[in-house]
Amino acid sequence: MPSKQASYALYYNFLSGIHPITLLVHVQTFRSQYDRFWEWYSTWNREEIPTGILAEVPSFLPLLFAVLFAGSFGPHNTSLSPEDVTTLYSSHSYSLSLVAFPQSPTIYSLCAFLIVQNLLVREEEALSACSFIGIALRAAQAMGLHRDGSHFGLDPIQTEIRRRIWWHIIHTDVMTCLSAGLPPLMVVDYLYDTKMINELKDDYIGTPEEILQAESPQTYFEKSGKEKSTALGASGSLDGSRICIYHVVAIGRYEITSLMRKLLRRQFSVEPITLEEIASLKRAVDQQSSETAARIRRIAMMQLYSSDGEEIRAHRSNSFGGVSVRPFQSWSQRLLRLMTHKTYSMLYQPLLRGKYGKVSSRARREYVFQTLAGSFSINSFTVRYDIVMAISKTS
Repeated sequence: MPSKQASYALYYNFLSGIHPITLLVHVQTFRSQYDRFWEWYSTWNREEIPTGILAEVPSFLPLLFAVLFAGSFGPHNTSLSPEDVTTLYSSHSYSLSLVAFPQSPTIYSLCAFLIVQNLLVREEEALSACSFIGIALRAAQAMGLHRDGSHFGLDPIQTEIRRRIWWHIIHTDVMTCLSAGLPPLMVVDYLYDTKMINELKDDYIGTPEEILQAESPQTYFEKSGKEKSTALGASGSLDGSRICIYHVVAIGRYEITSLMRKLLRRQFSVEPITLEEIASLKRAVDQQSSETAARIRRIAMMQLYSSDGEEIRAHRSNSFGGVSVRPFQSWSQRLLRLMTHKTYSMLYQPLLRGKYGKVSSRARREYVFQTLAGSFSINSFTVRYDIVMAISKTS
């Protein structure tokens, strides 16, 4: 183990640079167990069998090493040598074997596996990069993560963590497929019913605010004060300080990659795609584009709050959850726009090959020119796409 001081630096580095885009752990639960671990570790006699948190949850150990290893990739200097980072990785791998992963997976061991493997993904090594997703998906299915935790009477925090793991796997599968040029793993929509993750901060999971948030409309942030009160009912207790921007962005990413998954499955099918199917997929992409645009506006309008509920003003340089949120707010809007453009590019791809190849040659030149010229937009692509469809039908 690194020293306690170095471990805390790595932990906060994890919160700053890794957790906002890899939402797997429940921060309050992990922090409580993290503090318990150090209370025990500081007085541990090495000749005695571990007690406390490691006796209760043995797989907390690989998760701890995964978080510390991930912290070495964070934005702040931790003064760790390359040998120290290698030691953390080796300790993570060894502790996973101690808890018999993947033969006997648990929530914590699967989280630990995903956190580290996501850091090691290299797009230029596409085949080796996507291999871990098969293990993660099978482990998740073996644990029943493809069924929503509400079916089993689990507490809200456990249910939320299960949802985060499942949707992270589905999302990562699609992103690795795009780099590897391979179809997604054989999971279709009717084989799972796991609900989407929650938008609330971890503090409010399992509280009455969670029920209120589930009942309130998604356009909450676009309403005026009076409309908010009407939408939320008499209690009116839900406000922006309870919503986590990281979760709002993650849901947007997961919804887009769910549509990408459908596009990939159809395009890798051995059956030729028809113009009617392309038109149907286009309607789905247009619908997702509209929903994403609304989410982007919502993110831009969000008032950001620090952990103590004080609003972060634009002229202040406060941080939220360890990372400056204003840059994240701007970055996430660009990310969602780029992902939307990618879905349109994926939709266009079948027109470049097969029986539509000759028809699409003109459209391809125009598409590439517009993209390089920097004037590419969803609306202009939609117009060009409609022209291509009309030409295809007449020929």
